[in-house]
Amino acid sequence: MIKGPKILVYLAVVGLLLWAFQALGGQAERWVVVQKAVDGDTLRLQDGRSVRLVGIDAPEIDHENGDHQHMALEASRFLSKLTNGKRIRLEKDQSDHDRYGRILAYAFDSNGQMLNQLIVANGFAHVLYLSPDVKAHETLLGAQRQAMTNKQGKWQNFNWEQGAFVGNARSKRFHQPECPSVRQIASKSKVLFESEREAFWAGYAPCRRCLSLQKKS
Repeated sequence: MIKGPKILVYLAVVGLLLWAFQALGGQAERWVVVQKAVDGDTLRLQDGRSVRLVGIDAPEIDHENGDHQHMALEASRFLSKLTNGKRIRLEKDQSDHDRYGRILAYAFDSNGQMLNQLIVANGFAHVLYLSPDVKAHETLLGAQRQAMTNKQGKWQNFNWEQGAFVGNARSKRFHQPECPSVRQIASKSKVLFESEREAFWAGYAPCRRCLSLQKKS
């Protein structure tokens, strides 16, 4: 049994080893190497894990049938140039993984630029508010407004839906008035938008049920 001053030395050494282990482990977790971009908001790492860039939503690639959403291939190529074979730093918000087991993170290049923000600023994705992972929402929304103003990427010839729209202030999704989801929105959470552009400008994302981005151009 360790007694007296020796126990203090022992505890100090153990504490130092634990600190070193956690520090090295945290550093290894943050810095990763990308194998390739799967699409405009998802990465596959060299160790086989997948990363979903949080706070944004890029057009989807249909890997089975090739029926891609508008600008999906361009978004994927853009992210590929930024990440393929490169070392990036991951920073989490509140959640560790999504329901598909993908790591949820903000990604930063070696110069400290947030890739989530760059993708939105170049018009290859729109913001996607998904609580509780919303600490960068305002930053990403600023990038989206810049892209919309400058008509970057998909905003260059965007085919705006006509008419008024109903938003949900809790989820920050917007819907066509006749969408069944509108009936489920509490009165105090309903927000009316005069145009689709106004809804995007406010940081709301389109309902996948009633507003398809499949053929937007």
